[in-house]
Amino acid sequence: MFQSLIVDDDKNTRHYLSTVLADAGYTPYTASSASEALLRRIYRMIATVASVEEEDIVCVPFMKENLYLAVPEDHELSGYRKLYLKDLKDLTIILHSRIGFWYDLCMREMVNPDFILQDDFDQFQILSRSTLLPYFVTDVSKKRFRHAEGQIMIRILDPEANVTNVLLFLSERK
Repeated sequence: MFQSLIVDDDKNTRHYLSTVLADAGYTPYTASSASEALLRRIYRMIATVASVEEEDIVCVPFMKENLYLAVPEDHELSGYRKLYLKDLKDLTIILHSRIGFWYDLCMREMVNPDFILQDDFDQFQILSRSTLLPYFVTDVSKKRFRHAEGQIMIRILDPEANVTNVLLFLSERK
């Protein structure tokens, strides 16, 4: 049976996906890179944010994803429509703990963040819909999940917060 798997090159995300797949009855494989996973024929197709420029691998952009900060209408940042992560100094934010490279980006670029980490995604959704605290959302996730009414979406301008997801697969030659 032909199977494709969406993976991320981030170690934490690989671990999370492995756990989810194992719980669903799959035999998960991990690789240190998307290229390795394809060349070893562990996967036939991989969706990732890491472009690959290798002779035997085809890389096709398929979806852009942009990070936003959701804040209530009366929040001190609600007057902004665009900000850099470094502008979010000393901010308390609800954050889902399994967000792959987004987590590392926030830790690296924000100044003195105070994250309220939520491991369970359902609990994160409930909390984000019922609190006055800001939280991150992408334009892709805001289409898939219900968010609180009256939230202002502030676009994050850091280049690393605006990514192009790509599909990787072996070329016909391989």
